[in-house]
Amino acid sequence: MQVDSAQLYRMRLPFHQSFKHALAERQSSESLLLHLTASVDGEVVSGFGEALPRAYVSGETLEQTEAAIRQFLPALSQVAFQSVGDIARFCEAFESRFEQQQCARALLELALLDLLSKVRKTPLADWFGGLQAGRIQYSAVVSDEAPTALAKLVEQMRGFAVGPLKLKVGRDLKRIHQQLELLRTAYPDNDIRLDANGAWEDVPAADAAQIIERYAISCLEQPAIVTDTQALVTVHGRIKSRCDVRIVLDEQVRLRPVLQQLIQAQVLDCLNIKISKVGGLLNALQFHQMASAAGLQCQLGANVGESSLMTSAAQLFAGLTGDLIYHEGAYGTLLLEQDLCEPPVMFDAALQADVSRFATALGWGVGPLDLAHPGLQAL
Repeated sequence: MQVDSAQLYRMRLPFHQSFKHALAERQSSESLLLHLTASVDGEVVSGFGEALPRAYVSGETLEQTEAAIRQFLPALSQVAFQSVGDIARFCEAFESRFEQQQCARALLELALLDLLSKVRKTPLADWFGGLQAGRIQYSAVVSDEAPTALAKLVEQMRGFAVGPLKLKVGRDLKRIHQQLELLRTAYPDNDIRLDANGAWEDVPAADAAQIIERYAISCLEQPAIVTDTQALVTVHGRIKSRCDVRIVLDEQVRLRPVLQQLIQAQVLDCLNIKISKVGGLLNALQFHQMASAAGLQCQLGANVGESSLMTSAAQLFAGLTGDLIYHEGAYGTLLLEQDLCEPPVMFDAALQADVSRFATALGWGVGPLDLAHPGLQAL
């Protein structure tokens, strides 16, 4: 397979309502879309990749990701991609040059995988050992809303068969108690976990433990974001010495050497894997393998505002692994005013999704993308 053309787009997808957590409040999703083409028997075939740089997640910006990917695009036409191995080697060369640009790597890799699958007329699942799961259960991820707004949101959620819940929390402990009183009243038996996005670094361990025990919290995600591993061990140790809770890491982990270091320090129980953050599907599978070998659990994470393209890549990852304890994302047009394709890829009323389609689907298995979408700007 030879890549004939490459077009980069900046993408802005407005939300129906804002989404808040400790690090940011968003009213739209800003991301990048890469469109590659190849010719097969005179027919033009398209492959697409998406990446969502977030400075507060990985330190990457849209501008940095665009600059990095532009430096590598000319090399695409010089390589014959015949296998996933060829794509892996090309992307490893990119990562060795731009180690900190994982979103750019994801953008490149996802577009190449989508294109190769369509050119070779082979489902991606066939190249990764087949599916290990056919259906997945999504979590309801709740924004850090004021109690009055949260009460309205809980009322809106009554139309869904809600399973696991994740609440985004800040530093205001009184507000957190109010939020959890509402959620526990509405969902007395549900699995509820908290995501502090680094906001709990200075929260006293006794206060953290009181919240975790009082509301039967199963997991605490990223209580602190610190680069010093020993400091992270100390923060987590203070909390875990007072209560039984699993510590999940997200923003802290996007490079394989960092994950290996944190595994050796025994500083986490579960890893939140986001396709864009770790550099694509291939890296995500490696992260999962490393974590599983160390006896850790993994969950599927999502950047708020992912389009159906990234949602599909994430669902394939979930289907290939089959043992993720939580799945996030797939809100589709419940969050986005308009997605890139019709119908959008999203969970159903039971907050579940059928991923068995990847046994036969080519590429990401989404409908034709609307390249005239008002949120797309060619670069």
